[in-house]
Amino acid sequence: MKAILKLWVMVFIVILGCENAEPALFHFSNTDESLLIETKKERGSGILSLGISSLNFKDIGSEFPYPIKIPVNIKDVKRAQISTDIRAESKYYIDVVTGEIDEKQIFIVDENNNNNLMDDSVRIVKPIDWSTEDDLIECLYSVSKQQEVVEDKTWLRIGRSFDGAFRGGKSEHLIAEFWIGKDQYQVGIASPYIVDYTYDFAPEIAIFSHNESEKDTLFTRDIIKKGEFLKLKNGYYKFDSISYYGELITLVKEHNFDEIVGAQVGMIAPEFTCVSTSNDTMYSQVLHDKILVVANSCACGGDVESTEAYFEISNEFNDKIHILRLDSKIDTTLAGYHIDMDDEFNKGVYDKYRNAYCSRSCVVIGENGRIIDKFPVVDWRQYLPKLVN
Repeated sequence: MKAILKLWVMVFIVILGCENAEPALFHFSNTDESLLIETKKERGSGILSLGISSLNFKDIGSEFPYPIKIPVNIKDVKRAQISTDIRAESKYYIDVVTGEIDEKQIFIVDENNNNNLMDDSVRIVKPIDWSTEDDLIECLYSVSKQQEVVEDKTWLRIGRSFDGAFRGGKSEHLIAEFWIGKDQYQVGIASPYIVDYTYDFAPEIAIFSHNESEKDTLFTRDIIKKGEFLKLKNGYYKFDSISYYGELITLVKEHNFDEIVGAQVGMIAPEFTCVSTSNDTMYSQVLHDKILVVANSCACGGDVESTEAYFEISNEFNDKIHILRLDSKIDTTLAGYHIDMDDEFNKGVYDKYRNAYCSRSCVVIGENGRIIDKFPVVDWRQYLPKLVN
């Protein structure tokens, strides 16, 4: 009887220890230098932003790595494959077919990852409704992890984009919850490269909630890239690393944030030299007598608003600020200071203030040489007048 009682006491202690161990794993003190935190995958993008990309449909007679079963009542069938890891040696895909049934364009996703679309839902192709996640498609896919092939789950957003093209992409994000002292945080992580189902390529992180305060909107300044810093209550933490498929993130405490040169709000703005389309050499060091605005524009997707925003800012504030426009293939007859990203001489300013072919971000540098805000250039009316005036 004593042996049985002793056994039950040991079981109770083990259970109690397990119950206490899990939250303790993500409880940190204010003095901890490195935080290793597990994540969990969530449906949709949350308050983060994710886009879509083109689906490369081909005739089913084209060369594919393996056959699939397709319902016979579909006309003009075409097939596309979404790679789940574009960098892996062993390739795995999510299969999608499109065609016509009763003169309506439809599509089918291999939701259960069995190379058989005859047991999956037939969906009508509709315009994408970005205001809801009700139409997201849950599906399984294969991926290589630690020398073995495992099955994982994601959600897809598929439909017609604003330009009428048939597009799609994953709609998922990661959540990590942890405590530092008495403060509770929830952060969200997403990979903006929606054709890549890994997370270590170019992940972005943002604070979703702090204690009882939850965010319902994120601004450009809130989105932190790997290598940048989250501002928590007791200081700054570098988003140091994330495991390949996002299961773990590492945050490292930074004690000298005020001394860092970088393109994050609060940092010392990187200096640069560039040449304009009118062959004027621009030195950022001599532009700190006023607020300096570095405005990115881009014609991707037929956009003209980001370019118009540059001229609107120039006209609104005239001689109150300095403003440079960064873009490619710029008309050299335009008035103002335009910096062509295709010019090799301008690689330095590209790396520091754009670092993407398509960018519409606007960086505002104060007279003290520090970055005071970042926002989409088309939203300048919401932010810039307060900073200038």
